[in-house]
Amino acid sequence: MKLEVDGFGDFSTSLKRIRCKKKFFWVMFLLYIPIGILFGLIAGEPIILYVLFFWMMLTTLIGVWVMKTKCPRCGERFFSKSYGFNGWTSKCLHCKLLLFNVEKKSESSHKKA
Repeated sequence: MKLEVDGFGDFSTSLKRIRCKKKFFWVMFLLYIPIGILFGLIAGEPIILYVLFFWMMLTTLIGVWVMKTKCPRCGERFFSKSYGFNGWTSKCLHCKLLLFNVEKKSESSHKKA
C-alpha cells in the first residue's frame, strides 16, 4: 500500500484533507435542525419530513465517507477501529498521528536542525 507523504515525511496535505472531511461532516450534522426549521417555515409540514430524511441520509453517507478515511502514516482508518467510530478524536486511533498542529511542529523541528 502506498502512503501519501509530502516532502520530508510531512503529512500536512493528507491531514488537511482529513480535517476538511471532518469539518464537512460536522457542518452537515449541525445544520440539521436549522435546515428543518427553515424548510418548516418556508414550505410547511409535509415537505419538511422529506427534506429532513434526505438530509439525515446525506449526513449518514458523509459520516461513512469520513469513517473510511485512511491515515497517511499507517494506512489504517483514521477515525475508527473494529469496535466503532470516534468522530471527536484529533489523532489516529492506531498510530496516534496528530490531526492538528503538525505544521507548527514540523516547522520548529526544521528550524532547530
